[in-house]
Amino acid sequence: MKDKIIDLLAQAIPLSKDEVVSLLEVPKDSSLGDYAFPCFTLAKILKKNPIEIASELRKKIPQTKELEKIEAKGPYLNFFVNRGLLAENTLRDIMKEKGKYGSSVNGKGRTIVIDMSAPNIAK
Repeated sequence: MKDKIIDLLAQAIPLSKDEVVSLLEVPKDSSLGDYAFPCFTLAKILKKNPIEIASELRKKIPQTKELEKIEAKGPYLNFFVNRGLLAENTLRDIMKEKGKYGSSVNGKGRTIVIDMSAPNIAK
């Protein structure tokens, strides 16, 4: 879903996909959506108010089935993921891949770090 949002934004604004990825964030308050795009960087580029930019972007970005809604709230453009469709797609992937779901392609070549919490015995 995040990739879909990145694609929609990259098509609508004068920033590269990498720049969009670096700006896209997850709001602390879930009532503000699943992802939020702050328009402050665009305000510097376009020399406009970020609240105006968010409102204009809302009108410019098409509604898709993957997104329940897109909402301009102040200087942020908030995206709400269609959770029903996400669950359906995830369950379909689990049924298709069965026991291999979530595993790496070949299981080799990956480094995993496990951090153990314990008192520092050297103190």
